[in-house]
Amino acid sequence: MQVNAQVYFSIIPEWLTISEVSDNAFRVYSVLCRYADKIDGSCWPSIKSIGQKCGKSPSTVKRALKELEKIGAIVVDPRFNDDGQTSNLYTIIYNPAFKNEHKGGINNELGGVSNMDYKPKSINQSQSSERYKIYSALSIALDYEPKTKTEISGFNKVVKDIFTAGGTPDEVAERVNVYKTKWKDITLTPFAISKNWTLLGQMVDESKPQKIHNCDIDGHKWRDSNYSGSYKLFHCLYCGKEKKENLE
Repeated sequence: MQVNAQVYFSIIPEWLTISEVSDNAFRVYSVLCRYADKIDGSCWPSIKSIGQKCGKSPSTVKRALKELEKIGAIVVDPRFNDDGQTSNLYTIIYNPAFKNEHKGGINNELGGVSNMDYKPKSINQSQSSERYKIYSALSIALDYEPKTKTEISGFNKVVKDIFTAGGTPDEVAERVNVYKTKWKDITLTPFAISKNWTLLGQMVDESKPQKIHNCDIDGHKWRDSNYSGSYKLFHCLYCGKEKKENLE
């Protein structure tokens, strides 16, 4: 059977399929899986976006999220600014340590018990947090929120590239602003920001006002005035002050 490229899928781990979670929680989990980063399992869709994807009300989505968090299927990390909570960072736990009542083992498909304890995939929460901040900064600066699977995947790729380059949320805002100012006639896209990241950084530095040199604090910069006489004459390039040095 040939699969249409426009048909999207959410792959749900079997342990969740056979668990006792509600249908609503199952649907919400599948939506989060579609949003989640392939490397660290992180995503940050709004409650409204999740509800629209699975056809559920915000209150139903919130109850489902609490249910998933309770069984260890997701980790929820609330995000705040000066005005209060803005959103949540969700981390999908694809392989939680589920143990049965038989000596702490795990049931296999043949009815036996494995002594192997499956542990959750290691997630770098610090990196997820920083990437989330970059994601938010880029979304705000561009006034754009990806919605389709393709858009989300592409946007996450841009965020990953900026994070890998050592970018910060503040630098994202600066580079987007200088792009808008210097390249008004060129279409602004997330990919354009990551592709021109280094060049935009140079443009930001060039656009910053030059520091005013204060000779009392920073010192004079003397230059020979090429005076022909009984002494050498120097002048400061910044303030014009002169000084003399006797010839030996």
